[in-house]
Amino acid sequence: MSVVDHYSRRIRAIEDRARQGQVAAGLLELQGLYEEILNTGHDDLLAELCCSIGQMHSDRSDYRRALIWLDRAYSISRARGHDENLAVATGNMGRVYHVMGDLDQAIIWYERSYEIMQRIDTQLGSASVVLNLGMLYEARGEFPTALERFHRALDQFMELQHEIGLAKTYGALGDLYRETGEYAQAMTWYRKALEVYERQQNEIAMALKYAQIGMSHTEVEEYEDAIASLERALKLAEENDVLRESVIARRALADVLQRTCCLDEAYIHATKARLGAQHLDLKPEIQHCDRILGLIARDMGDPVEAEQRLRDARALSIRMELDKPRLDATTALYRLLRDDRPVEALAFLEEATDIRERMLGEQKQRRLAMLDMEHQISQERQEYERQVAEQKALQEQQRSLLTNVMPEIVADRLIRGESMIADSFTDGSVLFLDLVQFTKMASTISAQHVVHLLNAVFRECDIIIQRHGLTKIKTIGDAYLAVGGVPEPLADHDRKMAQAALEIQERLANLTIQMPEEYGQLNWDGMINELDLRIGLHCGPITAGIIGEHRIAYDVWGDTVNVAARMEQTSESGRIQVSEAFAERLRLVRGMQLVARGEIDVKGKGLMHTYWLQRAATD
Repeated sequence: MSVVDHYSRRIRAIEDRARQGQVAAGLLELQGLYEEILNTGHDDLLAELCCSIGQMHSDRSDYRRALIWLDRAYSISRARGHDENLAVATGNMGRVYHVMGDLDQAIIWYERSYEIMQRIDTQLGSASVVLNLGMLYEARGEFPTALERFHRALDQFMELQHEIGLAKTYGALGDLYRETGEYAQAMTWYRKALEVYERQQNEIAMALKYAQIGMSHTEVEEYEDAIASLERALKLAEENDVLRESVIARRALADVLQRTCCLDEAYIHATKARLGAQHLDLKPEIQHCDRILGLIARDMGDPVEAEQRLRDARALSIRMELDKPRLDATTALYRLLRDDRPVEALAFLEEATDIRERMLGEQKQRRLAMLDMEHQISQERQEYERQVAEQKALQEQQRSLLTNVMPEIVADRLIRGESMIADSFTDGSVLFLDLVQFTKMASTISAQHVVHLLNAVFRECDIIIQRHGLTKIKTIGDAYLAVGGVPEPLADHDRKMAQAALEIQERLANLTIQMPEEYGQLNWDGMINELDLRIGLHCGPITAGIIGEHRIAYDVWGDTVNVAARMEQTSESGRIQVSEAFAERLRLVRGMQLVARGEIDVKGKGLMHTYWLQRAATD
């Protein structure tokens, strides 16, 4: 194992443990690893390592340190021209700026990442950037564009069967529908994401999904379900030492507890959440906490504290240009002041009314635009599914045609696009069968009778060969060729081929063929015993492959095939002749008897010892 492979595996193992909750320990391990390989000269590895450290700092909401490490990864990758690492670093930079609320910087880094992904033709990377751009459009209020991007990313991740990408896209769709007030749809998408994260045992992501599900329950006043989800989210966040998710879960839990009049408990959670939000500089969470603390103070009979908290929440929402939080804070101020200071309260009511009307107008426009986009996406998806169904049907038809003329495993390789199929097998068995005197008989009966007869005979051969796990290769006039251990290796192919040969001999000796009346009168009594068989068997190395471009065929070649053909040609009517090599394989097989024929002159091989294969006599 190379040095790079060794360290890459260590990085992957640490990342896997971090996804299962060991983030702090993972950071220590990665930083130790960074010092260990700093002087190895493997810049690709250093860039990958810096990205991982930056991502872990981001997971812990330490965005300042995350940007430092991601900038290192970016600088190393850019200096060395390592596009894949450069694309990862720029994409992660975009995500960090996005979470921090710096949308202008986020879109700069996302667009850089997308350009690189397109240049290096990385489908997974491109899908990830499309998802990130969708989230950015959502943050800017361009919901239909965001919806289109999310579904594009969803299709790409589904094609790639990339579960984590799918989970992130499900979560993004949940956020979008929650933002537009479609809480039932939001929870459906959140739960789909949660199912993936539970399978992956990614407790950090699970914490956020439970929090988002809980907040959606709160919005539709399903408070019992909301509390259960939020308590689960908080437990997971604290167990995994992720501060941002802990702040979000606490704040949301404080909100629902205030609504259900559990004021003491709500106050504890809201206070802790605000301290955490202030430490992480999460301004939207600070605003939410101030509003909740204001409502708690009002309900506890402290109007002065309530007013100050609500004014702080309103002021911060104005600075951040957040309409919904501003509406909630302003409405709460109106209700607080309407009895004692009606004039001031009226101003807050008018402000809240203006915000609400503007939001309703915007929400209506957004919803109509979303419906148009959903309809467009639905039509595009129906067309896509129709094309996929047609393509699948065509492939199945193609596969069905191919499997009629070659083994399934070979047909599947052709369908997957293999242009040259040529395989060598160290050991296999070959059977040649010929209908004795058939050419003479065929000259005395009609074409329909000839074809019907051959179909009946070779159908029985096909059934027996398939039952023993062997492979029919082709028929050549009145001859039949089958192999064992090709194209799929078979441990006891020789025994199975011998058994199949005996069964074919016995079955065809007792086969009655009824000719259809519409084929005309037949000057033949209809019994197959008018014909007889010669069978030859040999074993050894075999070459197999596809030949032809228009009427392609799977065939076998080599000395083993030639000797088997000679065994059939020099056999006698009604007998199975096997080579000495084949006979040696059957010495200890019960139920079979080998009778030495002696030496025969085989074209191209000279004198060869051969044997007759027959059923052993029973007592």
